[in-house]
Amino acid sequence: VAADEVPAPPTAPRVEVMAVELEARRYRVRSLGEIRPAAEHRITVRAPGRVRSVHADVGDRVEAGHVLLRLDPRRGGLALERAQTSVERAEVDLRRAEQELKRIRRLRGRRVVGDQALEQAEARAELARAALADAKAADRLAHLDLSEGTVRAPIDGIVTRRAVEPGQRVQPAESLMILDAESLEVATWISERDVRGSRIGDAARVGLWGRESGWTANVAEIGRRADPRTGNFPVRLRLGHDGDARVGLTVEVEFEIRADTAAVKIPEKAVVTRGRRLAVFVVEDGVARRVHPRLGPPLDGQVPVFEGLAAGQSVVVDGATRIVDGAHVEMVP
Repeated sequence: VAADEVPAPPTAPRVEVMAVELEARRYRVRSLGEIRPAAEHRITVRAPGRVRSVHADVGDRVEAGHVLLRLDPRRGGLALERAQTSVERAEVDLRRAEQELKRIRRLRGRRVVGDQALEQAEARAELARAALADAKAADRLAHLDLSEGTVRAPIDGIVTRRAVEPGQRVQPAESLMILDAESLEVATWISERDVRGSRIGDAARVGLWGRESGWTANVAEIGRRADPRTGNFPVRLRLGHDGDARVGLTVEVEFEIRADTAAVKIPEKAVVTRGRRLAVFVVEDGVARRVHPRLGPPLDGQVPVFEGLAAGQSVVVDGATRIVDGAHVEMVP
């Protein structure tokens, strides 16, 4: 090298840095659950009667309004005729009582009868009005019973139980069919420690044992009272896609829970190996310093840092493999 030639200073490597931030720490928990229908309806009748026909069987998918069964209308028809006859008779009795009341009032005006006769006539008219009101109520009830002889599905769903046959006499208290809503949910439990970090709407994964595929779900309800035997809280999840799901299946549920305290997280690519130890480079005043923080397992490309880094520090996230401790670097944000 000539005496008048001066070597150019080495170029500082360019590295990409990011400022460390605190964020809510999350961890995963697993529990077992059971797939259930989102709603279950017991099909009953409002009035006793004999079943004339049944129009749905176990496994059938029905829409809201679909006819499930019909009762024999003859009993309802006879009851309606009897109620209508009672109304007509009560109307005749009321007209007679009102006519008699008018006659007594005229006689009382001429002082032919006394106050007692007028009071008795008024009482008979009032009783006739009450009798007519009762008869009309019975008539409305008979109409209702006749119309309710046709039992329809209250929701879209699947018939999962049938306990009725044509010709069978049924009573209002009997459960004749079970109709499950087509949408499904998962019933599971979560511990007292984890329930504090769960929220309505949180995402969860639901799957069968030993299978990679599964279903997405969201927390729909978190119980307010723990089971006194286990101390766990009931959780209800709404399945996002349940085309392959079946009621009664036991599934594994994976939750992502918020920790009580915030934590530092850094990108997984910021972690390098130096001397068989995991290391991170922090840049201060243009100089890269190697630190060995206590790290947790990576999750979705992020590594939790439990000790050794603080919020606000500049961490090298790209280019760390090309630098050594104490090296001058050029930071690229």
